[in-house]
Amino acid sequence: MKNDIEPMKNIAFIGLPGCGKTTVSKKVAAALGQAWYDSDLEIEAQSGMSIPRIFAEKGEEYFRCLESRCIAGLLAKGPAVIALGGGAILHNGSLIKENAVVIYLSRRVESIIATLPTDSRPLLSGKAPAETLAALQALYEQRRQLYEDLYDFRVDNEGSIEEAVKEVLAALKI
Repeated sequence: MKNDIEPMKNIAFIGLPGCGKTTVSKKVAAALGQAWYDSDLEIEAQSGMSIPRIFAEKGEEYFRCLESRCIAGLLAKGPAVIALGGGAILHNGSLIKENAVVIYLSRRVESIIATLPTDSRPLLSGKAPAETLAALQALYEQRRQLYEDLYDFRVDNEGSIEEAVKEVLAALKI
């Protein structure tokens, strides 16, 4: 454990696309009786566009601006459990760290590829399986240190969802 948890603080989940942030965080929020948000779902609701469409029509930079605004708004609502997009840490690391207990949900790239529907992942869509693996591995290499520097607790999500949820709750001492 890197530091003690402040009571009634946001809990933010970070990690690669497909590592289980949405599923695990939703179950953690239910167990805690807290509000739950997914930044990607919020962006889609606020913009009226899917994430892949935003990327295709407006570009990644535009998406990252929407994402930063959305994350600031969600963190201000607290306390809540928030699943953040895989790249949320690129421009929002300090804001996230200052306003949430950060759970890094890690999963091997090979495990992600086995279950990830890439058509909804703009940085991975349209690629052959070998290209998808290489692209996800490159994302991991690019973001690994940011994830490592930011987290309060790291939970490996290689088993069942229930095991990951239990591990998160144990880390939070709940």
